[in-house]
Amino acid sequence: MASPGRKGGEGVGRRGTGGKARGGAAGRSAGSGAREMVVCVLNEPEYLHDVLTAFVEAGCTAATVLESQGMGRIISQDVPIFAGFRHLFAGSKPYNFTIFAVVEDPALVERIVRLVRDVLSEVEEASKGVLFTLPVSSFARLGSDETS
Repeated sequence: MASPGRKGGEGVGRRGTGGKARGGAAGRSAGSGAREMVVCVLNEPEYLHDVLTAFVEAGCTAATVLESQGMGRIISQDVPIFAGFRHLFAGSKPYNFTIFAVVEDPALVERIVRLVRDVLSEVEEASKGVLFTLPVSSFARLGSDETS
């Protein structure tokens, strides 16, 4: 059944495209580079500004920062059956930060990873966090006609 205001057979899509998304398979336009998401979960909040500076020095000026909390800490405090695990988290910081950025240039990804690792190499804590990348199969700026 077609949605109100749509012709029968048209799918939900972008305005002005006849109900069909532009940009080829999985929302990629022809010639667009492969994107990766760089994710850094930082267990040392006092190094947040240094890590963000590393992103900027590498050439990445757009990233999202979220205050986050690990699952183990939450269940050890809020789920009675796991209360016995509280001792594992004694002395650990209650929150961490998750930083992520979608990056198109593979060289930029490498620079970000190298500079963040350099910044955190001076931290003595055993678990400084994690840093990884993931392929991005589709990317669109919301409120824009660009899809790639």
